[in-house]
Amino acid sequence: MQINKRHRHVGRDEPCHRHFVAMPIMLLGLVCIAAVHTFLPARASIGVSGTGNWTLIADLKPRDFSIPLTVGGRLEPESSVVFSNQGSRISLNRGTVHLRAFGPVEVDIGPDIRVLALNSDFSIIAGSDTVTVVTLTASVLVTQGENVWILPPGHQLVFENGSVRRVSVPAEWLTQEQTQYQTLSELDIHESIPDGANIDALITGGSYKEALSLVRASTVSVPLNHSTAARLLAKVLAADGLFDADRVSLAFALGRLGDFPQLSPLIAICLVQDGDRTADEAAVLIRKELSAPVIFSDLPAALPMLAAATVRPLSAGATDLWAESLIRLAAADGKKAFESLHQSAPGLPARYFDAGYPKQAKLWAEAVTRSADILMPLLKDSSDRQALLSDQRTVQRYGFKETGPAVQSSDSAILIEKSRFSEDELMAQTRKMLSGHGVLFSSLTTIKVTDEQPDSVRIDGIFRAENGHDVPYAFTYDVASGRILGIVRDGMRLPNSLTVDQFFK
Repeated sequence: MQINKRHRHVGRDEPCHRHFVAMPIMLLGLVCIAAVHTFLPARASIGVSGTGNWTLIADLKPRDFSIPLTVGGRLEPESSVVFSNQGSRISLNRGTVHLRAFGPVEVDIGPDIRVLALNSDFSIIAGSDTVTVVTLTASVLVTQGENVWILPPGHQLVFENGSVRRVSVPAEWLTQEQTQYQTLSELDIHESIPDGANIDALITGGSYKEALSLVRASTVSVPLNHSTAARLLAKVLAADGLFDADRVSLAFALGRLGDFPQLSPLIAICLVQDGDRTADEAAVLIRKELSAPVIFSDLPAALPMLAAATVRPLSAGATDLWAESLIRLAAADGKKAFESLHQSAPGLPARYFDAGYPKQAKLWAEAVTRSADILMPLLKDSSDRQALLSDQRTVQRYGFKETGPAVQSSDSAILIEKSRFSEDELMAQTRKMLSGHGVLFSSLTTIKVTDEQPDSVRIDGIFRAENGHDVPYAFTYDVASGRILGIVRDGMRLPNSLTVDQFFK
């Protein structure tokens, strides 16, 4: 059968020939099914049943695309990409592509640059002499030969004239880039996965322990295929709620069934920035994967960048792992270790404290102080030593804000604020605040002054009416600042601190 040469190809606006209208419906369907293996329709969902390569071309205007549970995106004009492995492998031949990775997605740019992403919005710009990778919402891994970089959200990695630069994205440009993603398809966690229906149902119901048992059993019977494992992984990471040991173990087990060798370290990088909803036993599993040689050498520079970009608590033990990686680097290259510490770490205690995370502020302050003490004798350049002394003063001065006379901590050299109020005054003001906002008390309600932070009271077991239901809350009330922090809603830790009026609004 001969098909008229005016049949429309992707990226072109020429209409199909009229002869198609007269075709029998069944024959037309067969032609369209065959065509999807070669070309991807613009602004439409793409089938993933084929095993061949698919090409998408944008000539004069952008083209949107979507593969459920794998990837969505937008291709800019004068650009082209090739998809394979049911959409999880992409080659950018030329131009600019904005990608939203649901499951693991690997992108090749040119002969030697590769990006591995998971649950992240990121963009790639391939020019004639320059390649730029920008990530917005979650970290990605970028490799070139044996070199591996962790690229935190809000940062770009620029390859130009044989050099590589990893820098933050200017705020104005970042805001402009975020608009590219406002109309892209979202991950639908209710999308069915027939090849793994039993495990899919357990994940959807939050039964991670049972799902983990089925995944482990499948490795000795009928293993899940790579695509099914990747799609299940996307659902495990995207769901709300606590990351406990079973859920994190399930994520790593599914990652090991995939065909991306660096996927487990990337899962750990994605999870480490969810420390406010990660259980301690799960954090141990995350730290183990972060210690993988493929990324460990990049932790000294990358973890402070990640913390500065998100200003959310990292999972337990991450700051200790950062200090360990920095000290190992210092033994081999003191100058490089200093540059890793100096770039982002000294300002982290103040940023975390201002964001309502005093514990995280203290952890970073102690880690920076301890590392700087070890690093100082290894620096040969006097200007580096002076800069490191300045970094130490920054940590000591701004690690915790003072509200009274400063008290010097003997073990960590951090300034800690002194209480303004007696315990009776704290309890009285807290009860007045709660009563004034109509808080529901019960036999489960506890109110006690906390030692974690001066002038603060911890409230557990109170309830707020939301959509016809009484929802349990726990939080810390900072009486001195009038802020609510450490908020736990129905068992899930919320990331931000709020004023009292914002919290009860």
